[in-house]
Amino acid sequence: MRRPAIVLLPVLLLGCPADITAPTGKCSGPQPFTVGGAVSAAIGTDDCEILGEFGDAYQLTLTNQANFRVTVTPSGFDAKVAVRAGNASTPASSTEVFGADGAGPIGATAFLPAGSYFILVGSSNRKTGTYRLDAQPASADGCGSNWTYPGADLSGTVTTGDCEGALSARQDIYQVQLKRGQAVAVSATLSRNGGVLWRTGEASSANLVTRVLPQGGSTAFTFTAASDGTYRLHVLGEPSTTGVVTYSATIR
Repeated sequence: MRRPAIVLLPVLLLGCPADITAPTGKCSGPQPFTVGGAVSAAIGTDDCEILGEFGDAYQLTLTNQANFRVTVTPSGFDAKVAVRAGNASTPASSTEVFGADGAGPIGATAFLPAGSYFILVGSSNRKTGTYRLDAQPASADGCGSNWTYPGADLSGTVTTGDCEGALSARQDIYQVQLKRGQAVAVSATLSRNGGVLWRTGEASSANLVTRVLPQGGSTAFTFTAASDGTYRLHVLGEPSTTGVVTYSATIR
């Protein structure tokens, strides 16, 4: 009795590499995006997988420092947004500046030096839907959603509308992600009585660096990260200043 012949059928694998460059929609490649711009798009089953998530990616090239707020407004899914610094051809080796996720409008304020960045938009609950991405000029809001990156220049005003710290001092807070052993130089100049604090990512953590400037003035120090994580730079205005302290600072 003859056995039936085994026929080998070709298999066509559809999909995208796990580390595709910067797909948008049907993996067509990166879309340029600019501060002051907005785009409406969708998360769908034809999106590519980027760094373990399905979604869209946009390339943001800054020729000068930009201060802006990234906002994603999703419909039908819980969104995830991340801003990463690095080369467009190697997203897996890029460095995350910040990330956020949630059901409603999500985002954060960024203070970024000139360079090449990604804005990645994905679904955190694996559902699909539409979304709107905005990146509009902004200033520090004082309450900790300000993210920065080494190389940035910071400036702002601490007012009575900013977040309240110890002893009713008001503050602007900047966050930066550092790797263990990474050193950053910080300098700051305050117009009036205030201070500069450097902490780990927990708002209640002990101060790693404290510089009080009773009459205003300048301070500078170098900080080396003891471990990978988020660190926070607090610029404080003491209550006796009637809530108005202008400042400039750098993180290098």
